[in-house]
Amino acid sequence: MKAVLLQNVQSLSEGGKLIVIGMMGGAIASNLELARLLMRSLAVLGSRLRPIIVSAYDWREVARAHARMEENANIGKIVLRVTE
Repeated sequence: MKAVLLQNVQSLSEGGKLIVIGMMGGAIASNLELARLLMRSLAVLGSRLRPIIVSAYDWREVARAHARMEENANIGKIVLRVTE
């Protein structure tokens, strides 16, 4: 995965921004050349994804929530609330 980060940085045009949203390849990027970033005015930014919650059900309504999921009509998360 570290090679993917380097490829992504190399693919940026001058002044480009790379937004990192995960670290599946690890949290350390030892092959990142800071000179490349500085000379080409590149930026590597961290970001968090916030889930889109489309519906929330009490945990006792799990069958109803599952039916909603099986419809495959949602564009976000279906949440079960645990109340007890």
